[in-house]
Amino acid sequence: MTPLTVAWRNWKRMVMLGVRACVSAFLPGLAMLPVACGPVAEMHGAYDGGRFEPEKGQTECPLCDLRYRDFAGVDLKNGNFRGAYMFDVDFKRAKLEGTSFESANLALAKFNRADLTGADLRKADLTGAALYGATLRGAKLEFARLVSANLESTELTFADFTTANLRHSILTRTYADKAVLRGADLTGAVLDEANLRGANLEGAILKGADLSGADLSQANLNGADLSGANLEGARLSYALLAGADLTRASLVDADLVGANLKQASFELADLKGAELDSVVEHRTNYCRARMPGGGEGDCN
Repeated sequence: MTPLTVAWRNWKRMVMLGVRACVSAFLPGLAMLPVACGPVAEMHGAYDGGRFEPEKGQTECPLCDLRYRDFAGVDLKNGNFRGAYMFDVDFKRAKLEGTSFESANLALAKFNRADLTGADLRKADLTGAALYGATLRGAKLEFARLVSANLESTELTFADFTTANLRHSILTRTYADKAVLRGADLTGAVLDEANLRGANLEGAILKGADLSGADLSQANLNGADLSGANLEGARLSYALLAGADLTRASLVDADLVGANLKQASFELADLKGAELDSVVEHRTNYCRARMPGGGEGDCN
């Protein structure tokens, strides 16, 4: 066999491994391979992630296989882990400001108390990830998957979750002042006592979500789906709820003073004890709703 033939066969093998691993990195549900995108990773000197040594100051390993690694407390600021396979990695208390995890597989990763200020997590898979007490101020999470993730007590000010999947996630006592959750799916999510003051939730899906005691003052909920949601004791003063669906939602003792309720639907909702002073109404639907004074809303 000539040297040229050997080189050609080796190159084809590298390309095939790279294609298969790229599928794993960007569509993790289709494959679980212990390699990164072969030729690309080889050029970076980290074909399987085994050569990545942060203790030597390395902060880049895109498309690497780093599953189960322990980076707790490690400084990886402004690092590059785009497309990396980082299943169940430990990042507790790590310094990750400005680090890119775009399209990375971070399922079950642990980010408790980590600093992810300005981090890039767009299109990342954070299914079941633990982010308790983490800082994600200004982080980018557009199109990210955070199904059943724990974001309790996280700092999400100015973070962007546009169209992110947060179904059944936990955001109890999260501080998300002015966060962007436009079009995000928060079906069944737990946001009790969360601070969402001034947040943009336009068109968000919050069906059956728990928002009891949450602060949604001045938040944009235009066109949001809040059907069956628990908003008991929530603060919605001066919030925008035009065209929102609150069918069968519970708003007992909620504060809706000055809110924009144009074309919103409160059909079969419970508004007992809710404050509706100075609200803006136009074609607002209160059909069969339990009104603040205990009466039933008209069906016009």
